[in-house]
Amino acid sequence: MAETYSIDERVKEYLFDIGYHRWSIAHSNVNRFMVMTSNIAKSVNAADKEAKDLLIYDLLDYLMKMIGRWNNTNRNEAIATGTTLSTKYEHLMREKMKESLGMMVVPSTEYLYTVYDGGKRHIVNMRERICTCRQFQMDVMPCKHALAIVRKYYMSEYEYCSVYYKKDNLLNTYEVPVYPIPDESIWEIPPDVAADIVLPPKGKIKPGRPQKIRYKNGGESRPKKSRITCGVCGQQDHNRQTCRNIPQAT
Repeated sequence: MAETYSIDERVKEYLFDIGYHRWSIAHSNVNRFMVMTSNIAKSVNAADKEAKDLLIYDLLDYLMKMIGRWNNTNRNEAIATGTTLSTKYEHLMREKMKESLGMMVVPSTEYLYTVYDGGKRHIVNMRERICTCRQFQMDVMPCKHALAIVRKYYMSEYEYCSVYYKKDNLLNTYEVPVYPIPDESIWEIPPDVAADIVLPPKGKIKPGRPQKIRYKNGGESRPKKSRITCGVCGQQDHNRQTCRNIPQAT
């Protein structure tokens, strides 16, 4: 927020006025489970560049085969998972457990605790699965303060995790296969569908070559451009044609 204020102080005032729940995950009125992004759409767009110029039937066939391969690969990885949680969340749990080392836990009841994390203290309600750091209820898995309690009183950390992070539910995600389409020669098409003529959409085609690369928004990272190196003097930011460091003949 300090960086935002240094750029334009009006942005900070605007964010405060519209309410935290509109832009902060921690104050959202619904449970977002970590962070919601459009990464899957970006992954598909990056993987189907070769098929974008195909006809609609060939494009759908290409996408069906691609999703089928992904589904099979992810399912095999889920079967090979040897932990209670999926690999990603098991690793996250281990990292949080390391962060909980050295914290002091003071119990108030059998489910209410105060956890001292450096110079701050947090109230953790294990029955309601909430912590004043808000990470417990946001991620639906124990935060580092809750894990300090779990470690001290020999509780099971998996008891406080959402079932959606566990291996069984991960397998259920890829349980439904992507059925291949049979050869077109054996299709049974209803007469009313076969007689229906589908025309291309109306509209004007924009001049120039169609765009294939998606424009990135301001929040996305862009690859850094490599700096030019001169082949004569070896210095950067110029080439041999504009080099001024060419040794003069004596």
